[in-house]
Amino acid sequence: MYHALLDFGYKQYNQRMCGIGGYLGPASHSALMDTARTLASSLHHRGPDANDVFIDAADGNNPGLALAHTRLSILDLSELGAQPMSSADQHFTISYNGELYNYLELRQELIDAGRQFVSESDTEVVLQALIHWGEAALSRFNGMFALALWDANERTLTLARDRFGIKPLYYTYNDERLVFASEIQSLLSVDALDRRLSLQGFYEYLYFGNALGSETLFRDCSKLPAGSVLTLSPGQPPELRTFWNPEQQALETHTEQEAVANIRQHLSNSVKRHLVSDVPVGLFLSGGLDSSTLCALASEHYEGQLATYSVDFSGSSAHSELDVAREVAKCFGTEHHELNVTYDNLESLLDKMTTAHSQPFGDAANIPLYLLTEQLPDSVKVVLQGDGGDEIFGGYKRYRLLEHARLCQLICSLPLMRRELPLPTSVLRRGHRMLKALGSASDAERCARLLTEEPGDNAVMELISEPLRGKLMGHDPFRRYQEVVSTLPDKVRNDPQQLMLWTDTRILLPDHFLEKVDRSTMANSVEVRVPFLDTELTDYVMSLPAKLKLQGSSKNLLRKAMADQLPDSVLHGPKYGFGVPYVEWLRGPLAAYAKERLFADNSLMAELFDQKALQRLWDDHMSGSADRGFMIYKLLMFALWAERFNVTLE
Repeated sequence: MYHALLDFGYKQYNQRMCGIGGYLGPASHSALMDTARTLASSLHHRGPDANDVFIDAADGNNPGLALAHTRLSILDLSELGAQPMSSADQHFTISYNGELYNYLELRQELIDAGRQFVSESDTEVVLQALIHWGEAALSRFNGMFALALWDANERTLTLARDRFGIKPLYYTYNDERLVFASEIQSLLSVDALDRRLSLQGFYEYLYFGNALGSETLFRDCSKLPAGSVLTLSPGQPPELRTFWNPEQQALETHTEQEAVANIRQHLSNSVKRHLVSDVPVGLFLSGGLDSSTLCALASEHYEGQLATYSVDFSGSSAHSELDVAREVAKCFGTEHHELNVTYDNLESLLDKMTTAHSQPFGDAANIPLYLLTEQLPDSVKVVLQGDGGDEIFGGYKRYRLLEHARLCQLICSLPLMRRELPLPTSVLRRGHRMLKALGSASDAERCARLLTEEPGDNAVMELISEPLRGKLMGHDPFRRYQEVVSTLPDKVRNDPQQLMLWTDTRILLPDHFLEKVDRSTMANSVEVRVPFLDTELTDYVMSLPAKLKLQGSSKNLLRKAMADQLPDSVLHGPKYGFGVPYVEWLRGPLAAYAKERLFADNSLMAELFDQKALQRLWDDHMSGSADRGFMIYKLLMFALWAERFNVTLE
């Protein structure tokens, strides 16, 4: 076995975030070392304060292993926390990306059980916990993580990802070898992928702007699903198991008063845990309910003056919440900063986002998040953000609309509703789409259609070239929703609101929002923590019935839990998100650039899409007769990705 500290010429502490990668398969020692070095180099922007590799060479018929790690030192800045980290007897070695917020409690449990420690790092706690409790340790972890554990005696590799998928992990496998990494571009860097398009991932992307579940848009690349474990043992195919899903939660009865008091305590504990760090921690403050809640509670627990950051989108027509953010910052005495973000050089920005995701990503909200973290001071390594609040507390309008799902099904069964209606305004078209989604025949289809802006199946399929339509019809863009809904108990499936809440935690959070957060921020070497997804908090809130969360107003329980601390402008103000004017861009500064990419000759776009239908889509949007901006933006990002990574159909 071999450890090597690598020096790629980076200035100490200039790069941040953590990344892991590895190879298991037949290879010489030198080939393993080359692979590990390449993987570490490809992950340098996720760190490091240090770069290290671990090699366990092939022995007879046993495969060889290479582990690579790039390190951001948040806890225990000494070399005792360096990775990959091996047990004292060299039996187990771990490469781990993440933060464990209950590591001190688990460490004490393990000490009481006779385990010995040589560092103060949470990595050693994770390693010792997995040795002591086995796979059951994963359910004990309160934090975010993606990890690889090597059992040298059994020649077995185990990969695992946290329950909500906050930290990413991708892999590719054939009969000879498995390669994994925090990012797809790392797999490409060691020529582990053949760059063919996944039709299943592509079909999902056209509806949702991203692939779902284990799918990616590369045919031979899989994403380890949130809350899952993958084990590869000699002579066996990979075994994929789930260690957590929301259906393990038992719905409990609480009075509103009990729930509000418990939520307040769990929130306070969560924020306190998420502030543990040996480096400064900041907070993204939008002025909305979620970030303002974090600001209020973090200000109570943070040692020193909390630094908060808001964004000013100059030149954007989107609504600004700067005034509310200023009010909240003043209320809690934070060191407040307003970062000015401009959308200059859009073409370069889109190229950066394509590289950061290594896949097309259809949500333009990743752009302001990237620009925001780009402007943070170098001293800020860790930032708190409010993701997860909407999904666990019920913050979206669709949750309240689902109260009428059964009525909508009856309305949609009428012959008139089965026809495509020529509706004159975008508001009517959106209302018609939402009504049909709410009235979908199956639970899974209803959940899926509420999460896509596409007006119907014809609007998607008519864009596809004739030779490809038959192949695509063999796939189901809603397959992941079918998989998730089928695992849920009848009492949840019979409650459309509860079903949507739990489904969003399995699909929308890991596959969309948390992917957006990780890629957009890690590209600028910033670690984002999400206190709303704390294990103890989510265990409690997800056990509460949907009606208790949604009665009176969205996020009813969260608003009441924070009623004595937050200003009325936050508690009763409207909900806004990052308003990215991509629709305006496509009719203005991006128009020529987008048209050139969409209609390029001899490209994958020409092979996949019907050119006449694509032209109609473009003309309708440019003339203003229809708003097809979201589809055009998705197609533009797909075209940039296919060109950037030389993707082929076959």
